[in-house]
Amino acid sequence: MQGKTLIDPQLSMPREEVEDCLTAYLQQEGRSNPRECAERWLKDLLKYHLIQPVIQPNLEEHIEFRHQLIQEYYAAEYLLQLLQPPNGKPGLTDEELKRDYLNYLKWTEPVALMLALVNDKKQALRVVKLAIYDVDLMLGASLAGKVKSEFQTIAIGWINDLKLPKLLKLQCLTITKSKAAIPLLLPALGHPNSEIRQSAVMALGDLGSKESIPGLLLALNDSEQPEVRRTAAVTLRKFYTEKLISKLLSEFENFNKKPIARWRADEMLKNLGSEAAIPGLIVMLETSNQSEVRRTAAEVLGDLGSEAAIPHLHAALKDLECEVCWSAASALRKLDNKDVIKNILREFESDLDPYSRFKVTVALAKLGSKQAIPELLIALEDPEFAFHATEALGELSDKVATPGLLNVLKTGNIYVRESAAEALGKIGSAEAIPGLLNALQDSEYNVRHVAAWSLGEIGRIEAVASLLKALNDWNIYVRGSVAEALGKIGSAEAIPGLLNALQDSEYEVRCRVAEALGRIGGIAVVSALIDIFEDPVSYVQCSAAKALGDLGAKEAISVLLHALSDSSYEVRCSVTKSLGKSGDFEVLDKLWQLQYQKPESHIGNAISAIQNRYQFYNYEIWQETVLIQNSKLERQNDGQGCVDQRVIGRTPGTPHYTVKAEVVQIIEQNHGKVIGKQSPDQK
Repeated sequence: MQGKTLIDPQLSMPREEVEDCLTAYLQQEGRSNPRECAERWLKDLLKYHLIQPVIQPNLEEHIEFRHQLIQEYYAAEYLLQLLQPPNGKPGLTDEELKRDYLNYLKWTEPVALMLALVNDKKQALRVVKLAIYDVDLMLGASLAGKVKSEFQTIAIGWINDLKLPKLLKLQCLTITKSKAAIPLLLPALGHPNSEIRQSAVMALGDLGSKESIPGLLLALNDSEQPEVRRTAAVTLRKFYTEKLISKLLSEFENFNKKPIARWRADEMLKNLGSEAAIPGLIVMLETSNQSEVRRTAAEVLGDLGSEAAIPHLHAALKDLECEVCWSAASALRKLDNKDVIKNILREFESDLDPYSRFKVTVALAKLGSKQAIPELLIALEDPEFAFHATEALGELSDKVATPGLLNVLKTGNIYVRESAAEALGKIGSAEAIPGLLNALQDSEYNVRHVAAWSLGEIGRIEAVASLLKALNDWNIYVRGSVAEALGKIGSAEAIPGLLNALQDSEYEVRCRVAEALGRIGGIAVVSALIDIFEDPVSYVQCSAAKALGDLGAKEAISVLLHALSDSSYEVRCSVTKSLGKSGDFEVLDKLWQLQYQKPESHIGNAISAIQNRYQFYNYEIWQETVLIQNSKLERQNDGQGCVDQRVIGRTPGTPHYTVKAEVVQIIEQNHGKVIGKQSPDQK
């Protein structure tokens, strides 16, 4: 597990080094012919797939475990021997545990595996307590659920006894994934704070215990938070009952009386994924007098993925309502039914009226069949069918349709022109650029707005000049779409114009401009984005924070830290996400202070992101380790020309090379150039 530095795991070793280690071990054991025996052992280990060879970029053969979990298990066994040495020898001290193992992410899984092997209650709980109180709260909560089940009540009790904000405590209980946490989680389902309810539902879902069912059924009726209902439905998928399915189907059918209840039932049935709902949905598809119920029933049947629905969806292709027919076609596409296209093509052999023929053509397009393209191109010429034809051609995304779409982009009504512009963007052909540039001058702002979006999707630099002019369009949506397109194209040529657009009178445009600048980057961009934090509109600050995070701008960290106290939740959320991408380990302390004062899930996510990037949990423990290790190495080296390994104190995440002092001298004598073999006087 120990790599070149304390934070780096070693996942492989040179084959010769492996043979040397085995040889040394066999010599200690007093085996005869240790080298020969070591080579034989290694061949056997490779033969039975415990380990495997892997060729490095420098073509050197290394040996690694077949799966990282195997390595982690053996590391856990090794750690167990250190924690509980045989023959009554002293084991790891608290300081050694924290400093050398608990604080490093690479040891988290081995420690968790080890705890499941520890039979000594005192030792197991000692590790958990050190993690909770001295290293990292979330690490401790995770390990509390890894000790043997008979010890978990005590470990989780420590978390429950901590004086923490309710949400933070629930987050800790969620991480334990222990059934011992259920009695502490159920009361939170009735908490007035929706984030706390959501956290409790997620925790109960992870546990998968039947004791959670009554509370989760209650969460299905959460009137304020769709995410709470969705998570509850996904969780109940493990325990669904006929009574629950019947209740949801009843709400689903009452579309006119309770449209919100039907929408929620639709959502729940999809998330439950239960085949028990299929018979009821088929009945609604075939008998309901409400086209919206039939359309949605077809959609849900496609999401549930049951082959039993295929013949009924085939029949729905002949539904008089276009939307029902097309919904059935989309569902059949999800079910990957190979016969449906053949059946639809047979429809063309019969004498269909123009409306039915077009309906069947779009259904064919919904199935992803390019055989529909000729009929759709003909339909472009009919004002009655042109709009749906452009939509269908956009879904098929075939360049063959580009000339026809460019034609209706000039001649169609407003809705057809808008749909044609969007379809051209989905197809993404450079052939469409001249027509879309002309569409930036269209009399209808909706067409100009979509044309700009499509130019961004195509992403060619020749559109930049015209888009920069369109930044002055009178319509807010057009200017916003233009800014977004310039960001997608990513040309530095657009920076001056976008910097000017940061002064736009509409905050929606300033948001899009900030996001576009974040895509392009540059020193001037970072400076401008920092200045945007003076903008009076929180949404603009959010966009600036996101852009700075995407750019990894270190110079913005002080501004972002100051913004953590902003009164707007959206700003705080964007800022912490940005700090998670660009913040260094010194930011951890500030984030933890906020988490203990007023916990928010995005703060926890930022903390985890920084810890993952630097590969340790606690900065203070890391600093202490660096000082100790460097002090030891300085004493060992004592000025000698040996390997300089003080790289332990380097900033994690930066590359390093350990170089012998003699090599450094050679490089310096050759003015930084080392080519070929050393000359005799350099040896």
